Amino acid sequence: PDSKLKRSGSHKSNQNAKYQLDSIVSYNYKYEFTYNEAGAIDLWEYFLWNAQDGQWAEQEKKVWTYDEYGNKITYETYSWDDYNSQWINDNKKITSHESNGDSTTESYWWDTITSQWIGWYKSISSYDSTGNRTLNMGYNWVEGQWLRKNRIIYNYDENGNIISEWYYTWSIIENQWL
Repeated sequence: PDSKLKRSGSHKSNQNAKYQLDSIVSYNYKYEFTYNEAGAIDLWEYFLWNAQDGQWAEQEKKVWTYDEYGNKITYETYSWDDYNSQWINDNKKITSHESNGDSTTESYWWDTITSQWIGWYKSISSYDSTGNRTLNMGYNWVEGQWLRKNRIIYNYDENGNIISEWYYTWSIIENQWL
């Protein structure tokens, strides 16, 4: 396959050189990638070769955005609508980051009938002062609201190695973690 590499970074030493793949081209498909100023991917596109018209046809794309600290805040996927010649929403994730390192991610899928984003899954993660995840809470979207699903508690030794994971499921009937 024909692929290209973009080089950035120091040109004095190969040890400091950084490479970014900007495309992968094969017989009948192509991927293209773009990056932001910090070097993080912000666009991924997938094309198929249309032999009838001799052009690349859009299939799907993924888009990322980041905050000023380089944390991913949105991730969106789209599919190409040949009939209307436009991108249509598929899925999206929105992440908020707290100053203490904790984060919340909400996942949605696009309802083509109502033209609305529908909640799917929400995850809240907490971290200790060394960056180890200590808690992950999961929620499902049910009738317009986030309902508890699961909880995982992580414990670490003094070297930061995980020593236990405690998994709990929320019981609606008993109204408690089991």
